[in-house]
Amino acid sequence: MRSPLTPTAAGTTASAGDDTENAEELGTSAPEAVATVGSADYAAIVKAYTNRKGEISYELLNKTLIQAANANPYVDRMVREGATLEQIRDHVVKANFEAVSGNRQLSAVEVASIVALLDEVSPRSVLGELNGEIRRKLGQATA
Repeated sequence: MRSPLTPTAAGTTASAGDDTENAEELGTSAPEAVATVGSADYAAIVKAYTNRKGEISYELLNKTLIQAANANPYVDRMVREGATLEQIRDHVVKANFEAVSGNRQLSAVEVASIVALLDEVSPRSVLGELNGEIRRKLGQATA
């Protein structure tokens, strides 16, 4: 089943309703939601984490983000220096999304918008597994 937020090959959204209806469901204004959903960055991220059935694989997304967090020496430094879960998660997600999209200039607002859209179509928190792994790392640092 395709998500109402899945971009088509042309970069537009595949939807039974119009873009304004989708934006209202997300609790965002239509221009912001349409701009994010229609962006090349969002399309690249969705494509990278879409399985053979055409569904976004949150398992693959989390697995990739967890591997990135565990392999990144800067994340270890952030943990040692007392960064919060949110700061570490934001860094890992932003770095990954920049690599996947090829856009090294993604803003924190753009990353948050993409995560919010992915979270809207997820049956559970889209980054729940990543959050758990970061909590584990933070717990080990304080033990």
